[in-house]
Amino acid sequence: MRLFYSSFPQLSAIIRSSLVSISEGDHAPRNCSSPMSNFGVLPPQIGQSPVDLFAKQSQSQSDSSPSPLPPQEILRLSWTHIIELLAVDDPWKRAFYENECIKGNSSVRQLQRQIGSLLYERTGLSTDKQAVIERDTATWLQIREKATPYNAISK
Repeated sequence: MRLFYSSFPQLSAIIRSSLVSISEGDHAPRNCSSPMSNFGVLPPQIGQSPVDLFAKQSQSQSDSSPSPLPPQEILRLSWTHIIELLAVDDPWKRAFYENECIKGNSSVRQLQRQIGSLLYERTGLSTDKQAVIERDTATWLQIREKATPYNAISK
């Protein structure tokens, strides 16, 4: 979960506010493990070690991170999409694949294929970036058309 919150910081405020609103309402179970949840206050977050904080600060100073997508866009993705995106270590790659999923309304299988075929790297090396993405989409459509059971039965 720490990786999720560090990769998608724009979602932490939404999740935290929904947890507070649930704990303030009658939806919260009476036998909550946290005594502070009865008062509508979440327990304090566990911090990172000083070594991790220093590494994170030095990394953020050395290279800039891409600007995060709005929470409404991220919430359009399924949990399985997010799991696949969390496996991508580079924030720039992750942002690229996030945008491709949202723009193309990609399935999880298509996202896996894009990551596996190194679409980010191929797009970066190409002089005509749009053509690479269009060719990749056309390839996916051909694969999906061949795999359609209707086509297999009708032939």
